Amino acid sequence: MKILAIIPARWASSRFPGKPLALIKKEPMIYLVWKQVKKSKLINKIIIATDDKRIFDFCNSKDIDVIMTSKKCLTGTDRVYEVSKKIKSDIYVNIQGDEPLIDPNSIDKVVKILVKNKKKGILASTGYVKILQNTKKHPKGVYLVCNKKNEVLY
Repeated sequence: MKILAIIPARWASSRFPGKPLALIKKEPMIYLVWKQVKKSKLINKIIIATDDKRIFDFCNSKDIDVIMTSKKCLTGTDRVYEVSKKIKSDIYVNIQGDEPLIDPNSIDKVVKILVKNKKKGILASTGYVKILQNTKKHPKGVYLVCNKKNEVLY
């Protein structure tokens, strides 16, 4: 089964322009994310999806597979969709381009769920971390509310 990880990388972020190439301990963030995804045991191929020549050129300089996407893409999910129209895969995994500490085991857990449920028609799965009730929630944070079967309610 072909499992493709796509890492969307946009230069023109309103809050942090150039974030994918921002240096963390002298290495661009997108490179750190890519290195973590490479540690996954289940991902067959990784592609950076960008609309920016600087990111494209950086990836080429590191022999990282990269594809140019439309500047009309408003979200990372739009970039993943565009790549899915150009590259055939059984499963597409959207990896956030600003998670340089992403745990490869977490990626593999999401992939296993997608593989297991592919025949059931389940098209998406999201990794998440349980938070304690007394944890202070960030007002702009994204939170999932699940039922007892770990199915997302909202």
